[in-house]
Amino acid sequence: RIEAALQDPSAAAASCVVAFRLHAAELVMQAQGSESTNRLVARVARMVENALAASRGWASAWRVECSAVCRTADDELAVFMRSRVSGDQLLGTARTVLDSVATVSARPDSEYVPALSAGIAFLEGDVTGADLLLQNAHVAVAQATEPQACATYSSVAQEQSRRRLSLQSSLRGAIERGEMWLAFQPQ
Repeated sequence: RIEAALQDPSAAAASCVVAFRLHAAELVMQAQGSESTNRLVARVARMVENALAASRGWASAWRVECSAVCRTADDELAVFMRSRVSGDQLLGTARTVLDSVATVSARPDSEYVPALSAGIAFLEGDVTGADLLLQNAHVAVAQATEPQACATYSSVAQEQSRRRLSLQSSLRGAIERGEMWLAFQPQ
């Protein structure tokens, strides 16, 4: 769907993929099983679609005549959005969706209150394919660690993550090779 949206020549000032992460989905999976988790993710997807429909303004999901939200992982949903105004409009729409889902799902009769965070990857520069756009949105949502947090993809943050991973691997290898030791100097 996202690849088709990228090929659609409709005029838009900004386009993006927003990835929504459902916090604690793995706990629901462990406690209630995959069927229950699938129902929860489907319910949250409907909440996201309803919030998008209610927030119609200059920003909108692509192809409103069919389901706009797709599941990209066990605990992640994604939607392709466009704005005739700006990227800030899309960012505001994503925040509105987060607020709306938090408000709608905070019911006393609910056993589990879904908490979402969002990651946004804008269509810009050398990002031309759906896979890269989705990957960037996934990286951004990983940076939004708190419920209702919203992060925008940054190649700088991704490079920092790569360096941390490299450092962690190097340190682990140094420990295994006996290249590290502990030195203590009394006061």
